[in-house]
Amino acid sequence: MIQCFVENSNTSIFKNNKLPKLIHVCKAEKKHNKFPRIMHKHEDMLEIVFIRDGRGTHIIGDKEYKTKKGDILIYNKNVLHDERSNNENYVSTYVCGISKLHLKGLSENQLNPDNIEPVIHSGEHFEAIESLFKIMYSEVFSNRKGVEKTCNYLMLSLISIVVRLVELSGNKKEEEEYELGQRIKKYIDENFLENLSIKSLSKELGISQYYLMHTFKDKTGYSPMQYIIKRKIGEAQNLLINTDYSITEIAESLGYDNPNYFNMLFTKTIGMPPGKYRKYLTSAQNS
Repeated sequence: MIQCFVENSNTSIFKNNKLPKLIHVCKAEKKHNKFPRIMHKHEDMLEIVFIRDGRGTHIIGDKEYKTKKGDILIYNKNVLHDERSNNENYVSTYVCGISKLHLKGLSENQLNPDNIEPVIHSGEHFEAIESLFKIMYSEVFSNRKGVEKTCNYLMLSLISIVVRLVELSGNKKEEEEYELGQRIKKYIDENFLENLSIKSLSKELGISQYYLMHTFKDKTGYSPMQYIIKRKIGEAQNLLINTDYSITEIAESLGYDNPNYFNMLFTKTIGMPPGKYRKYLTSAQNS
């Protein structure tokens, strides 16, 4: 028998020793890639995504990442994220949402510093991380007595491993090459519900229409108008999932006076009409 002793010099990584809370655990299979959650963010929590199989393309913040099996994706509070899917590439994932996380030296609901890339590889910890997610998901799905306490302890183990991997990665972000692209993106993010056009953006930012389109596409992979549509459809998904607003009310809140046009854009982007999408998500959650 080989005994391994644990040192008792452990100090808490949490500010004021206050523990975070697990909000949700999700499991996504290949079939769910047909209806991705596009450009959106969370104001009251962060998410950890673990790719257990496949390859994909993810936008986190203002950068595109080619992701693969074993990668861990960190979506800090208020960071926009988006997943691109096609028939050739797919990702199977586990996802957990965490609130009230306050690591020492970081803002609330922030798991990695701003200067560290939000995608790290699990490496030799793949099986351990997959096991933690698998047990959490199984516990939540079973709805057995004591699930919340069990899952929160498992979440703390997950956070501990991810924090260690972040510290060891040394994977710092490159200095911004396109400050103008960042300025364009910031303006669109703050005003995407307004009636924006290439002409109005060009006038507001004081640059030519051609330069605006070229710079923004280099930075994000989208044209400005494609990005605005994705922001609006991403917001529509949030409203369909989290509110009882009618499709017409949601369309109007996003600046679409014609519900039929909104339905067409949503269907083209997501792969099904908004009403069917709401029913699909509601049925999946109930089951």
